[in-house]
Amino acid sequence: MGLNWAAIALGAIVDIVSSTVLGILVIVLAGSLLADSTLSSAELLKQLDASPVFVLISSAVGLFCSGLGGYVAGIRTNNRPLLHAAYAAGPSALLNLATLLGLIEDTQPGWWVAIAMLLSICASIAGGVYARERRHRS
Repeated sequence: MGLNWAAIALGAIVDIVSSTVLGILVIVLAGSLLADSTLSSAELLKQLDASPVFVLISSAVGLFCSGLGGYVAGIRTNNRPLLHAAYAAGPSALLNLATLLGLIEDTQPGWWVAIAMLLSICASIAGGVYARERRHRS
């Protein structure tokens, strides 16, 4: 049986859109907690990027979104949900790869971006595992 490209695309879209929306929400919430009327937006973002707590929280949110995208790809197909989930992680992994290659500017070190890329693929596949288990239970 072939791949369900619509399921893969939907999973990838869910991953990227939810990462973007929730990432903005995390920035706004963290920024409001650190709000200082003397800081510009650029200085505030720089301060957030230097915070290990912020980096870990935003990374956890990104991993959750990758898992959600993998789940959507896996649940929307009738066969090989793990493979579909892995393919759904592709666009997100390509964005991380572009960051590693310097095509997208990032303040985090390359090793962190590489780990994030690998973990996002694993999270997406974990979402596919969850989709497969839910399918078997029903």
